[in-house]
Amino acid sequence: MNLLHTVQIGFQEIVSHKFRSFLTMFGIVLGVASLISMLTTMEGMTRSYREMLTMHGGVERVSIINQDVPVGKEELKDLSPGRTMEDVAVIKENCSLVNEVSPEVQLENPSIQYLNKFARIQVSGVTEPYLRVNTSGLWQINQGRFISDMDLEENAMVCVIGEAVWSELEQSENESPVGQTIKINDQPFHVIGVVPIPETEWERKNRESGKIQTVVEREKKRRGWGSKFVGKTMLKKSTPWAYRNNQIVLIPLTTMQSLFKSASMDIGYNQKGSDPKLSSLNVTVKDPERLNEALEQIRLTLLKTHRGVEDFGFQTQEQFKEHIDEMILAECVGDGFIVAISMVVGAIGIANIMMASTSQRVREIGIRLAVGARSRDIFGQVLVESCILAILGAIVGVAASYIVISSLQKMGQFNYDLIIRWQHMAIGIGFSALAGFLAGFYPALRASRLNPIESLRFD
Repeated sequence: MNLLHTVQIGFQEIVSHKFRSFLTMFGIVLGVASLISMLTTMEGMTRSYREMLTMHGGVERVSIINQDVPVGKEELKDLSPGRTMEDVAVIKENCSLVNEVSPEVQLENPSIQYLNKFARIQVSGVTEPYLRVNTSGLWQINQGRFISDMDLEENAMVCVIGEAVWSELEQSENESPVGQTIKINDQPFHVIGVVPIPETEWERKNRESGKIQTVVEREKKRRGWGSKFVGKTMLKKSTPWAYRNNQIVLIPLTTMQSLFKSASMDIGYNQKGSDPKLSSLNVTVKDPERLNEALEQIRLTLLKTHRGVEDFGFQTQEQFKEHIDEMILAECVGDGFIVAISMVVGAIGIANIMMASTSQRVREIGIRLAVGARSRDIFGQVLVESCILAILGAIVGVAASYIVISSLQKMGQFNYDLIIRWQHMAIGIGFSALAGFLAGFYPALRASRLNPIESLRFD
């Protein structure tokens, strides 16, 4: 008996018992639909997390943070000047594994004014590499320009604002802020550039296709903004990540230090200047594979400017990446356990029905053995029938997964693309075929070992 004939007989047996076959496949259908849906959502989630990681500077970014001095050296704490522009200079000069350095000084309790509108927005003094270091270059100026080295040299009264700032000041998106003058703590600053609100690939594609609104439009609709801004202060706590992080005003770091901090980039710790310390200090390394080596190089360099006091530490994006990987792994294990139970239930259902089917067909099997069928022919027929049941269940499961994923996307339950790939379908069908093989093995073996004479006596 050839394989094609065996498959034909298997299909005939399944078609002759349609309802029984459907109930048998149901567990496999659920298992495959769950498996493909899990793989699809996990891939979309992973892609979304990686985009978020890149928006925060990628794995190349390292933050040099303040930390307590080691135990037993508390009396040396006051010897260190903390993070200053001197650190920036020595890192650039001595750390060959560092690509770029981005210092930042933040203004406390800033007040932003445009015409008669006021807002509380984060104001930071930064240097030219700021966007490249902190956003991997993904945040690009879409209007005007960014802060230049000349602005830093001249202590220019210029600023770059986030697109969300213009919205917070209740201004129209159709009116460009470039060229306008805003006041920061009553000091006039000329707007020279605008940073757009960052979008994920999913948001960009759906906005361009008209399926969703811009981030600003969605935020206004969510807050209920019309002619007036309603409950702005209270609603800030629930503002989406992208909109909240775009609420920034960036000015030259030299302007920040000289105008608001009464300090100079050239003034040392023990000379005049009330606050030369930096609020944050970020760097990017040239090669993430040599991250530990780069950190040690920075540590040894900063120990010189901090007078031997190790009051600083490092916060790497690698830690964030590991946290993301752990979250995804935990999700996969939990969902995988549910999928495995569904597949096992489906396999047990197939095994059960194949046992019942062979018991009902004992006489038929005896006749086939009597007229020349070999035991392996009987074994193959039962096993193929079991696999066909599983594969048909898998195909129905693939169709069901398409319906589930499409429904979830239409309901807006995910803010990332859910794409069912052929690899997902192949995995689902492959696992189903394996479940069908294992489920049908014992019934097939049992049927192939029947005695022809005793089988013919079976009524």
